[in-house]
Parts: sequence; structure tokens; C-alpha cells
Amino acid sequence: MASENDGLQSQAEALARSIDAKAQNIEKMDRARAGLQDKTKDFHVSNELLDSRTAHAISLYGNISNITWDYRAQPGHLAGSK
Repeated sequence: MASENDGLQSQAEALARSIDAKAQNIEKMDRARAGLQDKTKDFHVSNELLDSRTAHAISLYGNISNITWDYRAQPGHLAGSK
């Protein structure tokens, strides 16, 4: 009986260690997720700024070169006529 209790006690302790390790992994992954969310927000802000700067540069080029832009072009393509 004592041997059986010792076995159950050691299984319970092993299970408690496993639960603690998994809880630490969850906290670590949660911190990583939060960091990735911050980087994603920074990327979206940076991308929006780049898009507005690119649009402004293309607009200036169009004014200088007298190009009339065709805004019906497929996404990702520039089209226009002089």
C-alpha cells in the first residue's frame, strides 16, 4: 500500500511539473504573440506611409511629364498616356 501511494505521489508530482512547464510555455508564446502584433502594427503604418509617398512621387512625375494616368489599370500596374 505504501509503495502504491509513493507511486501515485510521484505521478502527481510529475504531472504538476508538466503542468508548470506547459504554463511557462503558454506565457512565453503569449509574449511572442504580443511582440508579433506590435511588429504587425508597425509594418502597417510603415506600409501606409510608403504607399502615400509613392503615390505622391508618381503624381509629381505625372505632372512634370504631362502623363494622364489610367486608374482603371489592374491592381499593381501603372497605365497612362502622354
